[in-house]
Amino acid sequence: MTVKENIKKRRIARIKAILAEPRQPDAAKSGAVQPRLPQTEDSRLSDPEYVWNLRRKQFGWDEDRYERDRAEEERSFREWMAPPSKTQLGGKIFICALLFFGIWALFRAHIPGTDAAKAWVTRALTEDLDTAAVALWYERTFSGFPAVLPALQHNLRKAVKVFDQDAMLAPTAGHIVRTEEDGPLGVWVHAPDGSAVQAVEEGRVVYAGRLPETGLTVRVQHAKGWVSTYGWLAQTNVSVNDWIRKGDSLGTVAADGSGRADQANFYFSLAKDRQPIPPTDVIPFD
Repeated sequence: MTVKENIKKRRIARIKAILAEPRQPDAAKSGAVQPRLPQTEDSRLSDPEYVWNLRRKQFGWDEDRYERDRAEEERSFREWMAPPSKTQLGGKIFICALLFFGIWALFRAHIPGTDAAKAWVTRALTEDLDTAAVALWYERTFSGFPAVLPALQHNLRKAVKVFDQDAMLAPTAGHIVRTEEDGPLGVWVHAPDGSAVQAVEEGRVVYAGRLPETGLTVRVQHAKGWVSTYGWLAQTNVSVNDWIRKGDSLGTVAADGSGRADQANFYFSLAKDRQPIPPTDVIPFD
């Protein structure tokens, strides 16, 4: 039995049920215009399919809408999967030819001011992509690694190693006069009065205020769980949630070493994943 025969049988059963329903006594009193069938003497009413089509027109039934929508989706999919037409293929070839001859003319013609463009095109065509730099940028920006690019994992480890050790700047100009042996493992530095304090890496300011141990203090959170702390500042120009870049000014060191015997007027410490790290293991101080 085909699908059409099943549909026809269901229609016949539905028409018989509709015809068998008693008319509501108050339908005429409601004032609404009721659809009317032809008079009973019309012989076509004996054909259930005719009655079904008549009801569908009167009530706006649209049993074929689903079939039309599915056919439209199939047509759109076939068009999308079809190879490009001659016009589309010709347009793509024209654009490629335009780019090719444009680059050819760039190198053949001696036009002033095009040296930078020539150098960029040469690097793009002759040098491999620096995946280590891409991995490092992603690590700094998103504090993670895209799992969909496992081929870059090897280069990522190299890039993170550079970031963890060699890429950090010294926070200020000066020399270490004292190193903490326990606790935060920070260093006390003597720097010229009013020396600028800079961020060792880019990150977000998570604290800016006074602490009993380090006076006016700024704390910055970096990628990969690094946190840097800058203490005994004379003044600061950043606030909590400020985003700072590597080398941005955070303030200046105290003027007189706060009366300390060792003349230390700046404090600095590092931590990674909440574990203290000796700054001298990561940053070269003068």
